[in-house]
Formats: sequence, structure tokens, C-alpha cells
Amino acid sequence: YEGVEVPIGYRARRTWWSPLCADPRIRVLWECSVELTPQHTPAFSISSITAPPYRFTGSAPSDPWVKAVKSLNKRLGTRFSRSLSGADLFGFTLPFVAKRCAAL
Repeated sequence: YEGVEVPIGYRARRTWWSPLCADPRIRVLWECSVELTPQHTPAFSISSITAPPYRFTGSAPSDPWVKAVKSLNKRLGTRFSRSLSGADLFGFTLPFVAKRCAAL
């Protein structure tokens, strides 16, 4: 994302709600990843691992998480927070990750 060097090939896992399970309030394992597009720009993706497989992608870290929240809200019929930090959810703001990214 703009102004920050992100590691292509980066992968992280986290637990978050599932917009697809029979009970979407259940938390499942998600993998965050950064891949290089054919246009040589980063693509940020999140993929469910322990739920029915699903993938959200975008051109910034927040994009896939916003899409996941919209899907969760639709399933639950609620307004789950849309003010997410994709950088936080990808783990980029963790001190040891930020330090490694800055060294690229």
C-alpha cells in the first residue's frame, strides 16, 4: 500500500469470525497473504483455512477485511464495525514485523 514497503510473499495467520459457517459468530483461522500482480503491484488477500474456503482480495491491506466485514454483516443482519485497520489485521503494525518490513 502507498508509502510502505510490503514483503511480497508475506503470510500470516489469525483467528477471526467466519462469514460463511452455519453460525457466522464462530471464529475460524484465516491466512493473510501479499502476492505480486501481473501489473507488478501488491495484492492483499485473506483466505479462510478452517471454514468453508473463501477468499477476499484487494489492492490495500484493508480492502479484503472490509469485504469480509460486509459479508459478515449481510449474514448476521447487523452492522459489525467497518473501521478496521488492514495493516493491524495483516500484522504489519507489530513491532517485529514493522522492523523487518522497514529493512526491505
